This record gives sequence, C-alpha cells and structure tokens, in this order.
Amino acid sequence: MKTLEELRRRISSVEDMQSVVSTMKTLAAARIRQFENAAEATRAYSETVYQALQILMADREPATTRVLSTHPIGRIGCVLFGSDQGFCGRFNEVVSTAALQFIDQDATSPSSTTQTPLVLTVGSRLNQLMIDSGHEIERSIHVPKSVSDITTVIQEVTTRIEYWRSHHDVQRIELFYNQRRSAAAYDVRQLQLMPLSKQLLDQLYQGKWKSRGLPVYHLPWRELFRSVIGHYLFLLLFRACAESLASENASRIASMQQAERNIDDHLSQLNSQFNQNRQRVVTEELLDIMSGFEAVTGREPNRRNS
Repeated sequence: MKTLEELRRRISSVEDMQSVVSTMKTLAAARIRQFENAAEATRAYSETVYQALQILMADREPATTRVLSTHPIGRIGCVLFGSDQGFCGRFNEVVSTAALQFIDQDATSPSSTTQTPLVLTVGSRLNQLMIDSGHEIERSIHVPKSVSDITTVIQEVTTRIEYWRSHHDVQRIELFYNQRRSAAAYDVRQLQLMPLSKQLLDQLYQGKWKSRGLPVYHLPWRELFRSVIGHYLFLLLFRACAESLASENASRIASMQQAERNIDDHLSQLNSQFNQNRQRVVTEELLDIMSGFEAVTGREPNRRNS
C-alpha cells in the first residue's frame, strides 16, 4: 500500500501533466485558426489562377482537354502530408492507409507499369508507416513550423516533382492529405495533381466568362499554360499543406481531450485513495492514543495502592 507521501508525489505529477495537456490543447486551437486563415487567404489567388486557366482553355478544342486529362502510361508519384510530432491520434495512419490502397490498386490495373511509385512525405511520422508496409520513401521533408514556412516547403515539393518528371518519367502525381471537417474531426482526401482531371478541364472549357471582353495575351500558348499550371499546382499544394496542418491540430485537440478525461479519472482515483489512506492513518493514530491512555490509566491505581 502506497504511503501518503508517495500519493502526494503521484498527485502532484498528474496535476503537472494535466497542466501540460491543457496548454497543448490551447496551442493547438490557436494554430488551427492560423492555418485556416492561411488557406482562406489563397481564395483570391485561386480565383485569378482559375480565370487564367479558363481563358487559356477557351482557345483549345475539347479534344485537347481530353489529351491533357488522360492517364498516361508512366511512373506515378505520390505526395503525402502528415506530421512530425505525435499526440495526434490516427492522423498519419489514415493518410498512409489511403496511399497504400491506391498503390495496391494501381499495381493490379492494366495500365500499371513495373516501376513502383515514388513517394514523397511531408512529415517524418509517415516514413516508418510506409516503410513498415514495404514501400521506400524517395524523399522526406519536415512539416512547416509556422504559416511563413509553408511557402518554403511547397517550393521544395514542387522542385522534387519537377525532378521526378525530368529524371524518372513520372507523368501522374497523386496527393494525399487530411482536411478538417469539424472542431476535432477530419477526413482524408486524395487529389490528382497531374495531369489535370477531365472534370476540371471540362469546367474550364465550358465555363462562362464573367465579363464581356476576353483578356488578350501575347506569349505563346504553351509557355503561358506551363506557367499558369505551375501557379495552379503551387496553390493546390499550399492549400493542402495548410489544411493538413489545421487537421493535425484538430486531431491533437481530440487526443488532448481524451487525455484530459483519462487524467481527470486517474486524479480522482488518486485523491480518493489519498483520502482513504489519510483517514486510515488518522484512525490508527487515534486508536494508538486511546490504547496508550487506557494503558496509562490502568496502571496508575496500582502505583497508589503500593
């Protein structure tokens, strides 16, 4: 049975842990707002890029959009957004599971090549999960620590994608990340980065221009299209990274809430045990005093008689 001093130390340690968990939950909530604002800030940029693609597609025939949206026979690259830190539940597991399911399905498809997909992870926690499943990681990048670091990380990702395309004949890029659904919940998303999906290209080709006059451009169509596509891919990756970071912190809040409940239960048990032990000690001390008093009072008459 634990002594009162041991229980006091345990209670103090659990209370310290409770304070740490509360602080982590508060920080996660603040970071969610920061990353959500970062994703929201790209809305105007997104509309500009979309309009640029729309005007470029207006000069193309539908047959061109079909060529751009086909799934060419070539190596596949997968970009996965996860976390560097723990205490975020199954945040990394759901991303790796979705990626592995896609890789396994692609391996059995008629258009599959013999080359295994290249995998780039943003977040070191994903590495071991993919390696344990038998897939090598071609490149791993650390998760941005702040909103200002997202651009640097995405530039590194896009540079690696260009390296894949020029050195490994990668013609299809799939993106996997978590998107926040509610205060403490998220869903995994899969997005085809390259080539552009037929649905998107059809929307661009068939969409109505908002003004009466069409913009005029003088650069060659292919050169301008390549530049706009670069901005489009950067935008998708930036939003995916920001949403992934918001989802990571949402998952961390859910984990911290569960930890708080467990700590509260454990602290309640320790306090109950401490009170019981303290009452037992007090009772034993009272019994000792009563026994001593009875022993003393029982001997005094004998002394007087003698």
